[in-house]
Amino acid sequence: MVIKKQAGMSLIELMIGMLVGLFIVGGVVSVYIAVAASSGDTLKLSRLNQEMSAIMNVMSNDIRRAGYWSDAAGSQPQENPFAQYDTTANDDSTALEVRDASANVFISDTASGTCIIYSYDTDEDDSLDTDDRLGFRWQGAGNALEMRTGGTTADSCADADGTWVAVNNTNSITVTGLTFNLANSTCINSSEPDSEEDGGDAGVVDDDIEYDCYTVTPDADAATTEIREVTITLQAELATDSLVTASMTQTVRVRNDLVRIR
Repeated sequence: MVIKKQAGMSLIELMIGMLVGLFIVGGVVSVYIAVAASSGDTLKLSRLNQEMSAIMNVMSNDIRRAGYWSDAAGSQPQENPFAQYDTTANDDSTALEVRDASANVFISDTASGTCIIYSYDTDEDDSLDTDDRLGFRWQGAGNALEMRTGGTTADSCADADGTWVAVNNTNSITVTGLTFNLANSTCINSSEPDSEEDGGDAGVVDDDIEYDCYTVTPDADAATTEIREVTITLQAELATDSLVTASMTQTVRVRNDLVRIR
């Protein structure tokens, strides 16, 4: 009977085996790191989107109430104290208006602004009070998105004309952009047809464009109805990681149409 000796592994075979094992372990670790990093980025983005959604909901829900008047049922809509335009030099409008936050100037109906102001009957006492003047603004890089919780008689986005409080925690998210735009709003001239050529197609009486009071300036004392839509665009990034960014846009239909006599 021949007894065979069991041969062991040579040093070279052992080293090759260890090298193959290291490659396998390295691949597993690389995949784990990639998955962990991806999951971390997903969680960061989810957190940012969640906070932005909460801010957007606050703005949209409040803006949607612009012009609400508890006594509207028993009065003429053009008498609504929460939806008035003041065309005098000392403007004291209460109707929804988009302005530039830094320069505090009125923005045209089709341009974007960084501040929106409006009013509604918050306490349902039928009268315009200081805490009925509301709004939102963003004054540029490094500043929080702010909400106006009350205002003086001035139609303004300035500090001196209202009380502004931060909506977002700047230690959590950084707002990098905020705009309000009324370009999707429509204006109907209720005084048409008036059997006159007021504009639009030259020589054509009561053409369709004359009903659009944003395109054709209504005559004095004309009654108009404005269906207002505010497009809000919010951009932000995580305060702790500027590479995590997001942009969100929402269109808000103001429930109370603006009826006024020009």
